[in-house]
Amino acid sequence: MDKFEKKDIGEIRKDIDNALKVVSKKHGITFKIGTIRFESANFRTKLECICNGSVKAGNGENLIIRKEWDDNCWKWNLKPEDFGKEFTVAFGSTYKVCGCRPKSGRYPILGKNIKTNKVYKFSSSSLRI
Repeated sequence: MDKFEKKDIGEIRKDIDNALKVVSKKHGITFKIGTIRFESANFRTKLECICNGSVKAGNGENLIIRKEWDDNCWKWNLKPEDFGKEFTVAFGSTYKVCGCRPKSGRYPILGKNIKTNKVYKFSSSSLRI
């Protein structure tokens, strides 16, 4: 490889993710890889490692996702206790608040469809909690 291009970075990230899954399973840790920034000759990213014992609460709730929600929910005029609450959107489907994407300007709230368990992105104005 002579230089990095955007399509190369996507493939490399997939390979890194697959390699980290093996290490994660072997050692009982979770990896969170950040955005990859690159130039023609190099790339860099942040790699966070978390002990799996500290990830789940007794009720099975992911503590990292919950902390991220608690730290950021005020930005959308929501409260920490709104995590896990159900809401209905205009077209009638019911969702459960399951996380957030703090850096997302337009659709920062994550909601899991009650029937399908599929996660969707929502704007804060679309929530009726």
